[in-house]
Amino acid sequence: MTKFKHYNHLGFHNPYYIRNGNKFNFYSSFGEAIEQIPEQDRFLDFSAVVEVFSTGYCFGDRTLIKGLNKTPWMAKPNVDNTDWDYFSVPDHKEDILDEYVIVDTFYNLLEEELLSYIKDHKTIGILLTGGMDSRIVAAVLVNLQKKKLIDEKNIVAYTWGFEESRDVVYSKRIASLFGWQWKHVVVDAEQMTANCSTAIENGCEFTPIHLHAMTKVAEEEGIDCVLGGSFGDSVGRAEFSGRNVRDLASLRDKIGNIGGLLRKDFLEFSKEDIENDLQRYHTLFPQEHAYQLYEQDQQLHYMRRMLNACMSVIDKKIPLYQMFSSPKVFGFMWSLDPSLRTNAIYRLLLEKYRPELLDIPWARTGKKYNENEGEADHYRKSHHDYGTMIRKHFTDYIENSIVSNEKLARTIFNTGIAKRLLKNLNRYPIQGGLVFEDRLLYLAQVLNFMKKYNVKINLPKNNGSFMDLVKQDVYYKGKYFYKKIK
Repeated sequence: MTKFKHYNHLGFHNPYYIRNGNKFNFYSSFGEAIEQIPEQDRFLDFSAVVEVFSTGYCFGDRTLIKGLNKTPWMAKPNVDNTDWDYFSVPDHKEDILDEYVIVDTFYNLLEEELLSYIKDHKTIGILLTGGMDSRIVAAVLVNLQKKKLIDEKNIVAYTWGFEESRDVVYSKRIASLFGWQWKHVVVDAEQMTANCSTAIENGCEFTPIHLHAMTKVAEEEGIDCVLGGSFGDSVGRAEFSGRNVRDLASLRDKIGNIGGLLRKDFLEFSKEDIENDLQRYHTLFPQEHAYQLYEQDQQLHYMRRMLNACMSVIDKKIPLYQMFSSPKVFGFMWSLDPSLRTNAIYRLLLEKYRPELLDIPWARTGKKYNENEGEADHYRKSHHDYGTMIRKHFTDYIENSIVSNEKLARTIFNTGIAKRLLKNLNRYPIQGGLVFEDRLLYLAQVLNFMKKYNVKINLPKNNGSFMDLVKQDVYYKGKYFYKKIK
């Protein structure tokens, strides 16, 4: 099936499936899939809500609708669609190789991967930032142009963020350096409103802030495919959200009632499901060391269920390929000792294959890549301020969503805490705050999602207490005043 052509790539866009008897039926979109479920059978998977609320993504193959799943990681259906054929995932090893051997092997595998994605396309879009992952993709892409292997290709780079942010400034310089067309796509309140609708239409499996300007890129005309480099940090430098693989912990440690917004007894109804989601894949793909298992968890849960789910918004309109995600690429990097998967690999690669890219500072520091000396430039490090945007433009949307769905909201969330937290966000805004804002917005998303698709819930009455509200109020204000005097 062409739908499963890249099923063993980390960046694969998993379709939905429903088991009908002993066979699987597959669907490319959530909207198409949920139409196959009669309204009387549409029940909310509360465990999925807990997972997204706690971490930003569903675990395993779960969705917010019971009986509807994403296809498994590294799996394709067998010939009669009755069971799964799993890919033999490359082993984590701890090989020690010379850095220059690593660089050359890594680079050549990236060239092979990129060519396999774009060989049949003429006009190529690239999601370009001021970071190093997309810079590596840009280096490979321009070198293929210089070699005349893709000489006839047209390149269009897309960047979102504040106009004065490092991402925007640096990516514009990179595009200009290579003679590529460059487009700045803005994420404003109007775009975030569109993201709210898009997130609901895609199953409410992630929060709207992670869509950035993807819906705008998806509507671009004349683009044959889009390249992304988001897997670079995790594959090339063994880093997830700034944390090295050796410092990773179990995803079960991330499950929690942020801000007290979930019903107090949430674990009573979700703990077993969450544990099963994690343990199933540990059994399918065992690893020798805990850190290797945790790295695999990050790929199959976090990267697959949030990053890929968001990027699928583009892929539904324009084929989107994630670099660093082919089995040869991530398999090679997994074979190395983690001590060798560092910033030095990127620096050596660029020094050899596209050194001029090292003259442009790194968006993370405002300094040359992997250098600590000197002052950072004056451009903004953050390419967005979604916390302020939510407080300024979406508190009414959140409050109205609660009020208009009060009975339903009380079954899932602690609405008293939610309403008090909304007031505190406006009266005592925490500079740079986003965690509470993001969760409140997701609370509204869940309620509107259930209303749109006539989803029911099978949970007993929620008994919140006044003391829960007081504790949360004290906790939030404590964080506010601590930030003020810090």
